[in-house]
Amino acid sequence: SSGINAEYGQKKLVYLYLCSNAESHPDLSLLVINTLQKDCRDDNPMIRGLALRSICSLRVPNITEYVHPFIMRGLSDISPYVRKTAALGCVKLFAVSPNIDFGFADKLFNLLRDKDTLVVANALNALQEIGQRGGLGKDGFVLPAPIILQLLTRFREFNEWGQCSLLTLLT
Repeated sequence: SSGINAEYGQKKLVYLYLCSNAESHPDLSLLVINTLQKDCRDDNPMIRGLALRSICSLRVPNITEYVHPFIMRGLSDISPYVRKTAALGCVKLFAVSPNIDFGFADKLFNLLRDKDTLVVANALNALQEIGQRGGLGKDGFVLPAPIILQLLTRFREFNEWGQCSLLTLLT
């Protein structure tokens, strides 16, 4: 167990360094894509989530084609940690390439029914942010009434951050 924690800590530091230097060294980013992609398939959900968060944080436009499949896979991962990380990754990828329709909207809307309220809160925030930036079509982000009712029914299950997000969204 301590070996896994040490490996996670080392990867976290290396990935943080790489993400911090990605814009100034885009060639370096392309070289680490294979490692990040491999870690996105790791058995450990913490490693998958870390790799996904890191690959999404590489703000280099020419890597969007590599990032997209891993976000899509992450949105339906068995781990809630990976799903919530993937929801935030949608926003990051949209910020890098706002003119591309990545097809995230349906998957994010599906996450609004997730068992894990952190996943739901991240999906809500992702949809809201992408919608504010014009990424959800001419109507923007509109929640159907049944989903609003479902979210309000689960309101007490959300942590304070999720409750604030939900209330902000509905006002």
